[in-house]
Amino acid sequence: ESGLKVNQPASFAVRLNGAQGAIDAKVHSPSGALEDCVVSELEQDKYAIRFIPRENGIHAIDVKFNSTHIPGSPFQVRVGEPGQGGDAGLVTAYGSGLERGTT
Repeated sequence: ESGLKVNQPASFAVRLNGAQGAIDAKVHSPSGALEDCVVSELEQDKYAIRFIPRENGIHAIDVKFNSTHIPGSPFQVRVGEPGQGGDAGLVTAYGSGLERGTT
């Protein structure tokens, strides 16, 4: 189960572990669209990162602290079930037209 659905809010938490600075996050959709995530303080030293995925497929989430990627960023998340668009790795091409074709 992916847990993430198109047009439904998704969120995760980031802990600063005492570091002082600014958190910024953006999500890259499979089609290449780039959107800002909403960053809000949950409690001292802990922030929520929220976004709404607009399409199925693998999304990349950049999370930066003081303009530098945090460890593990960009994070890859799947929206929708496997095979619901956005995954070019599932596509194959075959046939005699590819074997003997000219350009």
